[in-house]
Amino acid sequence: MDKHVVVVGGGITGLAAAYELSKQSQSQRDAGWTFQLVEASSRLGGEIWTEKAGDFVLELGVDSFVTAKDSALKLCRELGLSHKLCPTLPGSGTAYVYRNGKLRALPAGMCLGVPLKIVPFMVSDLVSWPGKLRMGLEFFLRGRKDGRDESISEFTNRRFGREALHSIVGPLIGSICAGDPDRMSLKSTLPQFFDLERRYGSLIRGLMKKAERGKRPLFEDGGPMPAVTPFMSLEGGMEELVLALSGRIASRCLVLGKKVLNLTKEGQEYRLELEDRTVLLAQGVLLTCPAYESARLIRSLDPSLAGELEGIPYVSTATLNLTYRLSELPVLPAGSGWVMPRSEGRFILAATFCSQKFPGRSPSDHALLRCFVGGTGMEERVFLKDGEVLGNVRKDLNEILGIRSAPEMVRIHRWPKGIPQYLVGHERRLVRIRESLSAHPGLHLAGAGYDGIGLPDCIQSGVESARAFIP
Repeated sequence: MDKHVVVVGGGITGLAAAYELSKQSQSQRDAGWTFQLVEASSRLGGEIWTEKAGDFVLELGVDSFVTAKDSALKLCRELGLSHKLCPTLPGSGTAYVYRNGKLRALPAGMCLGVPLKIVPFMVSDLVSWPGKLRMGLEFFLRGRKDGRDESISEFTNRRFGREALHSIVGPLIGSICAGDPDRMSLKSTLPQFFDLERRYGSLIRGLMKKAERGKRPLFEDGGPMPAVTPFMSLEGGMEELVLALSGRIASRCLVLGKKVLNLTKEGQEYRLELEDRTVLLAQGVLLTCPAYESARLIRSLDPSLAGELEGIPYVSTATLNLTYRLSELPVLPAGSGWVMPRSEGRFILAATFCSQKFPGRSPSDHALLRCFVGGTGMEERVFLKDGEVLGNVRKDLNEILGIRSAPEMVRIHRWPKGIPQYLVGHERRLVRIRESLSAHPGLHLAGAGYDGIGLPDCIQSGVESARAFIP
């Protein structure tokens, strides 16, 4: 009898897994297994959602991916999207922190708060002279090698001082993860920093040595490729990746608009009951939905495992796309956008100058801004009425950038419980989860809730989990 695998969840993790299963089945003359992907909503892509409005490309969720981890770039290449890849625009490399009532540029060469170029760091007005001296001392501090997890705040204070935490690292983590650095795990959220300290003793020394060695080309087989920048997107928006993936998966394998209500086991088979009373039987199940949804499905199978999954918190955010005529705007700062320290007491968590970051996001006589609200401790803002959200955002834009005119077009999209938080002890929780999973052969978990929230992490998670089902 053929083995049947069901992938639950049609976000990027589930799509990457389904694509890998489809690819492997086509490469094997007699695969001996089949698969289906089940998605509760009527669309695929999860938090990748692009809206085209005239000549505007509006990203309601994910707008790009990092290239330091190459799984997203390699997947784009494999899907024939190399010619669609968009590097960031020249001049967009500057990012800002809003501090003490002013946008202040992050020094060139800074990597998540670690200064790697002396002159730009020394002339920056983002950190005081005592703060700069304290950050520079990191080069000479001994590294800790005991392997103990700690919060990002504890680590930053220990290595770089409190001013670096409040002026740089805290706002950046708030923007990337919508989280609280006092509670977030260094080991799970920024594993590269944890490893750099253990290996080199100093983050500055470690990153400098890595920069000296350089990187091998990501693509060695020729073909058209744009210059690789730290962030990349796609010409028509990130949903082009979703369309390319789904186009490689047979339609008979996709089940959309049907929520999985229950997951049980009968003998050697898993039984998935859908909301239309359809029942799917499978020897393998891959749950790529958020951890709290997986907990709901697993509870009847393993209450203890469900409890561990429920212990992974998620926070809510909202994204606002705003369009303006350039003639009605003050001159915008050159660069890609800014992040906001909590101490400033503003409504906006972070903002991106989309039309200055990637090409083709707006007509040449318009600007497109993207603002973010919510995150840990500020989630109530996400669920205010549209008018209240927009009014508060416009107030901030007026006081920060001098934008007084009303936007021509507004798109507000909310992401309830959209971003997982890796709290201190997350790694130990994953060990317990995987130990519990070993008692349920054929059941796997993948996605942003476990080993990385970025697009490349999710793709890698989906691909590796799919391969576990392949003989």
